[in-house]
Amino acid sequence: MATVALIQKSASRKFSLSPWKGGGFGMFSTVDSPAARFLRIYLVTSQGKTQVNLPSWLENLVTEVRTIPTKTRVLNLTRELAQSQWFRYTSAILQPSTLNASERGSSSDYLSDVVLETPNFINRRSEIELQIKRLTYLLPPEILEKGKSLPSGAEFVTVQEVQVEVWQYMFDHEQSQINAHKILSSNVKRLS
Repeated sequence: MATVALIQKSASRKFSLSPWKGGGFGMFSTVDSPAARFLRIYLVTSQGKTQVNLPSWLENLVTEVRTIPTKTRVLNLTRELAQSQWFRYTSAILQPSTLNASERGSSSDYLSDVVLETPNFINRRSEIELQIKRLTYLLPPEILEKGKSLPSGAEFVTVQEVQVEVWQYMFDHEQSQINAHKILSSNVKRLS
């Protein structure tokens, strides 16, 4: 058991292995579990830098990075994201994936379901469509899953660079608070 403890402690320091993994002898002495680590993903485009969300189908790779955030793992994730196709919704039509649970199963264009009750509805509808279009541009780009086609009402985003940051929550004993610190980062420029 002493050998396992020494290996786990060494890996925890050398490779940033979470003390909750690799034998777990330090699991109750720290808040540093994989759940206390998070990623920030940024796309750099001609319009600037924007933070994006990771798709669930990359969860295995993300879990590895959060558990043992080595330079190689972070670089592999960054390369995977840089090689992927990204898109953004551009139309005022709400896509089924953006609807909340109570709206699923209804029309993808909720404005077409509204009963025309007032003479000013046409003006109101165009105002609503304009507001939705403005909000649609605020949504971050999404990654297109391999083998899937571009959704209707969307366009590809030209990505120049992908940046991945691994952050870790740490308990500051002196101030008695939890702070986040960046522990690793990786940038990959996208080849045209």
